Amino acid sequence: MFDFMVEDMVIEADDRTWEKSVEKSNKPVAVMFYSPTCAFCKAMEPYFKQYAEEFKNKVSFVKINVFDNQFIGARYGVMGTPTFKFFCKRTTFKINSTR
Repeated sequence: MFDFMVEDMVIEADDRTWEKSVEKSNKPVAVMFYSPTCAFCKAMEPYFKQYAEEFKNKVSFVKINVFDNQFIGARYGVMGTPTFKFFCKRTTFKINSTR
């Protein structure tokens, strides 16, 4: 389970706090869309937390549970977890992968 701790530097957002945490943030935001049963999400979480600590002065790090907050996941086209999106001044940036 993903337990939020203040020292983690990762904000747990939900449908109610999304706008404040992401869309109105003064810093760029890295978002991890996750599900509690996703093994890949659990594997990625330590790295996400590490980057949050490393870049805490430059980037906000937010995670959101897509099972509990389906509106936000659907709004941004999340089709699977984990999904990572980057926001800057209300704009989503798509990262192309060369898998």
